[in-house]
Amino acid sequence: METLEIFVTAAVATVEALRNIGYGSYLFGSTAFAVYGMDHRIPRNVDIAVLADDNVSVEDVKKQIVLYSDRFVLQSFVVEGQLCQVLYFGDDGGVGTCQLRKTCVVNILLAGSGSLYLPKIPNNCLVWYGYLPIAPLKTLVLLKLNAWYSHQADGREMMQTRLPQDVGDIMQSLRFVKSRYATCREPGNIHGWCSKALNELSITTISAFVRANPRSFADWWFLDFEVGVGVVRKAPYARVWVR
Repeated sequence: METLEIFVTAAVATVEALRNIGYGSYLFGSTAFAVYGMDHRIPRNVDIAVLADDNVSVEDVKKQIVLYSDRFVLQSFVVEGQLCQVLYFGDDGGVGTCQLRKTCVVNILLAGSGSLYLPKIPNNCLVWYGYLPIAPLKTLVLLKLNAWYSHQADGREMMQTRLPQDVGDIMQSLRFVKSRYATCREPGNIHGWCSKALNELSITTISAFVRANPRSFADWWFLDFEVGVGVVRKAPYARVWVR
């Protein structure tokens, strides 16, 4: 049975491999939420954002990881007519690397590129769990929100099937942030750093999410967004107009 420990072990091994190859990185996605303490579900994979130069590709990074450590393996799949290389982390079960047992998928993405708005987070703004760098909580929630927005706009069935889980994850994350806010002595510091581009994009994505999920209306305040209906309310951090 998959447990959080497997995913954390995979994340630490990936970050260590990247560091030794010469890349900075950080954890985001469902495993990062779980490390923070959200336990509503077991993660499905490990999502790692890599800080690399513009001339480096995701496929280059995957190949370098596999060459660096025999605990990783690439496997080819054809998805919608396109060849994809999936990176797996595994263990040898004590019987040698030729019998590598794949335990979880590791998704490698480049920070600062693509439609996810993965920010290049300064090293001193990351949250550290032991040796594991993690995106700040506010950034995690807004990245998950952006993923929901992208999946909603994508007409492919494989993306549409992700929407219920996306919504569930976002609602759970908002409850989690609210609980952290209520118990933190310095609530203004719990969310951490967030990029200007992601903050600005969130004006659009929060509006869309609240229209589709009105129950979340008041909860965005705990992430420094004040949501109004029909008018733009005065807010110290951001203004979201739900039409």
